[in-house]
Amino acid sequence: MKFCPNCGKQLQDNEVCTCQQTSNVAQGQAQTANAGQAQFNQAQFNQGQPQYQGQPQYQGQPQYQGQPQYQGQPQYQQPQYQAPKPMNPAVAAVLAFFTQVFTKPYDAVVNYLRSNSVAAAYIMLTVSVVLCFINNILSELESVIAYSSPIYNREFQWATVGRNSGIDLLQIYAYASLAALVFVLLTNYFDKKNNNRISFTQGILLFSIAGIISDLIGVCANLIDLINVEFFTKLASLVNKFSYGFEIIVVVTLATFLVKDKNKLPLVYALAATAGAFASMIINILFTL
Repeated sequence: MKFCPNCGKQLQDNEVCTCQQTSNVAQGQAQTANAGQAQFNQAQFNQGQPQYQGQPQYQGQPQYQGQPQYQGQPQYQQPQYQAPKPMNPAVAAVLAFFTQVFTKPYDAVVNYLRSNSVAAAYIMLTVSVVLCFINNILSELESVIAYSSPIYNREFQWATVGRNSGIDLLQIYAYASLAALVFVLLTNYFDKKNNNRISFTQGILLFSIAGIISDLIGVCANLIDLINVEFFTKLASLVNKFSYGFEIIVVVTLATFLVKDKNKLPLVYALAATAGAFASMIINILFTL
């Protein structure tokens, strides 16, 4: 006789107690039941909760293609400031003279003489040539008006205007240049004792400004002469004569700024004007014969 060490059951000598097998079977059934219940509960839970497919699968950090590629700053064609070019001093001197001659004649003349520019003088002489061209046109118109009649119809002759204007151009340049040269040479000779010397530039400026004034008066005279009445014809002749006398007055007055020995001034001007007139006469003879 023996007893089961687990349950204390009395057993025969060769008998094996089945309590252990029963316990194992019951334990297995209990585990199976528990596993089934757990699966059932999990299934019920899964039906209620949202179904996630695990954590989102990121393929690393978002792949940026670098920062936006700017091709530098926007290209603006900013307008470049162009500083005005300085005016040529010779042109500026001539323009200043004409802008002031009617309001401040003394200042206009003095500033022009102080420009000390040969180019300004020859620009002024060129203006005189233009005025002579206008005078030639007016003279031709006067002839057309005076000599037009039913019998003889005189036409405007541009060839005559061009020829006379060309001669005037040469005469103006020759007269002013030679007169200025003689004036400078004689002034420097007589003023040697006074330590006074003037340049050719000052001389040509002097005669150029006198010429422009007489030519302006000449244009006025020709405009008056267009009126085909005897009174206006005589008036135009008087204005022309006044322009010649006024030119002498202007030159002599302005020359006092340059000449120290005033007693010699009349002689100096007379010889200079004679030399200029001689050059003008030679040109006139050469182109009119």
